[in-house]
Amino acid sequence: MINGPKVTPLTINNNYQKNLNEFISAYSDELNISIDEYVDNNKESATYFKENDRITNLEQDFDNDGSCDFGISIYRENDKNIYKTISIDTNHDGMYDYIEKYLNDELLTMAMDTNYDDKSDYVEEYNENGSSSIFFEDYDGNYQYNSTLSYQNDSLRYGRICTKNSDGSVEYTTYIDNQIDNKSVDIDGDDVIDETDTYTNGQLDYKTVFSKVNGNENQVIFFDKDGNALASVIDNDSDGEYDGIITKDNVDLRELVSLDFDEKIQTTKQGGTGDCWLLAGINSLSYTQNGSKILSDALEYNADGAVVHTYFGDFSVSYEEILLAKMSDKTFEGGQDKSRSEFSTGDNDMLVFELAIEKLRTDIGNGVYDIMDDSYLNFVTNSGIDEVTPLSGGFDDEILYYLTGKTAQCTKEKDEIENTLKLFEQNSNSSYLTCNFTQGLPTNHLFSVKSVVGDSIVLINPWDSSEEIKITKSRFLDLVDVTAYCKI
Repeated sequence: MINGPKVTPLTINNNYQKNLNEFISAYSDELNISIDEYVDNNKESATYFKENDRITNLEQDFDNDGSCDFGISIYRENDKNIYKTISIDTNHDGMYDYIEKYLNDELLTMAMDTNYDDKSDYVEEYNENGSSSIFFEDYDGNYQYNSTLSYQNDSLRYGRICTKNSDGSVEYTTYIDNQIDNKSVDIDGDDVIDETDTYTNGQLDYKTVFSKVNGNENQVIFFDKDGNALASVIDNDSDGEYDGIITKDNVDLRELVSLDFDEKIQTTKQGGTGDCWLLAGINSLSYTQNGSKILSDALEYNADGAVVHTYFGDFSVSYEEILLAKMSDKTFEGGQDKSRSEFSTGDNDMLVFELAIEKLRTDIGNGVYDIMDDSYLNFVTNSGIDEVTPLSGGFDDEILYYLTGKTAQCTKEKDEIENTLKLFEQNSNSSYLTCNFTQGLPTNHLFSVKSVVGDSIVLINPWDSSEEIKITKSRFLDLVDVTAYCKI
């Protein structure tokens, strides 16, 4: 028996927009009518939920099999729609194949599952002015065509497009700010990337090739602005270590992969080597006026590469060594990109410090320096310098000592740490301060203190120096284990 007006049910087919339009047309008047529930002779049932004589939710089962084939939910304030969701199950499998979400009657998200595998193959999201902000589609579930596009101010901010070609190859293209940033290809469709082109400002910078024909050879080829090959970096046995560089005549290695050096530490991210002590220490120096001068005085560049002046002497790093180290984050292992590089990525000056201090620490571990007359050096050596990974593991003020010969005051006492924070705030242009924690933040890991102002402390994790961690002084004192402070 029908307890409300009979409404022509939505036609079930694969034309989603037609279905949606038919439903809206059919139910537009009834949404303001109080209806509880009805069942008719055509085995169609619908349930409505009322609020102040207004329909707020509707669920319709067209074939009366117990699963909802159509749903609409509305949240109202002051007799006005605030939130609205429309869902359709077009093939009666109990899963919604089409969903639209609205805010204040403005469409926010549209999604559809075109091949009924319970995964959205098409998703489009809109910003407040109605233009598309995110777009995704996968027509057949096999990446025949797949794209994710993100817009900002009506301009493509980020894009990722995947295309499966008739020959089995799969191409991936990434866009940033309307320009190609990266193009990769899986030539034989075995889910292993064979070639990757990397662009800078839309211009081909270098190509990484993993060759299965010539054994497991990795090769990175660099190009000039006209597309001419300048140099090749080769890893003959795919062990993650590049074996050398082959260059054309008169090629300046410094110009390859944008080797910009300005003697100022910019954003860096720690690599796979456990040298948080080095990065945190150098970051700490870079945040102060005196510390920045120490770093600038320690670095010197020439036609052959760089020289780092340390307390123990000078250590040279060639441009070839720098380039090979930068390649460590572009190496393939079995055809797959490594998730983390060996050395830090980002600022090239930081990389130079890593390579130079690696040589210094290797010399210390090999007994090149007389540690009997140097109690601190003896302490570092006794802590164990690994000959395979000489940068791995270090102390709070170790890099400060290597560059200046100074050591920091390290303390665990809370009252002394609180006094250290006051000293740092009073001497903000001439202080070095690092710390580690017992809880709340990564432990056995060194952080830089960037600033202390009143009750606010800003920390920097060397995993990504672009991100500031803001913490109250009381919270800091609760979590901190050790601080290392020095007036420089």
